[in-house]
Amino acid sequence: TTTAKTASNPNAPKASWTLDGIHNAEWYENIGKGQFPVYARAHVMLNNAHASPGAIDGSSGMNTLKAIASFQQMNGIKPTGELTKETWDALISQQGNKPAFVEYTITAEDLKGPYAKSIPRDYALQAKMKGLYYQDIQEMLAERFHMDIRYLKKLNADKAFKAGETITVFNPGDPLKQKITRIVAKKSDNILYAYNGDKLIATYPTTVGSSDTPSPTGTY
Repeated sequence: TTTAKTASNPNAPKASWTLDGIHNAEWYENIGKGQFPVYARAHVMLNNAHASPGAIDGSSGMNTLKAIASFQQMNGIKPTGELTKETWDALISQQGNKPAFVEYTITAEDLKGPYAKSIPRDYALQAKMKGLYYQDIQEMLAERFHMDIRYLKKLNADKAFKAGETITVFNPGDPLKQKITRIVAKKSDNILYAYNGDKLIATYPTTVGSSDTPSPTGTY
């Protein structure tokens, strides 16, 4: 069993990357930066509370900070972006005892694809492809379960990704059911904000254009 422990925080509890290890990961003081089961569980709870951290990878980082700040804002907590005990308790109260990750059995249908032998990096060449294909089953499953492909492979390092094999994947929550009346794509934050009236109800990290491919500015 792989365990995680921060070198800078020797008092951090040992935690494993197993299903039970992630599900039972608990908050502790001075978590620090890195890839730990406590962040993996937090990512799932943030995602299911509609404060998306992006592709789930169990790591601290800018998208994690933004997702925590968004969740705090939505729940009347000072939006610092820090995973405080108050924030953790609020996440737990919403998530309940639902497992953060679950097992999924790969099917023969999953393996059929179609998959592309290679995908060019140039967008103009991508546009000439017959379809938007994945390169392999790992990429497809990572997208389906909203996980970083490297993290999917880490959790399933002993798997060959064959039909009939059981792998560990993110356990998604319920779709957003509240009415969305306004959407704001804020370029300075690289976040998409969704509102119901004046109430912020969901946030998603996004890339809002670039100098080469600018997004339009204005109200639509």
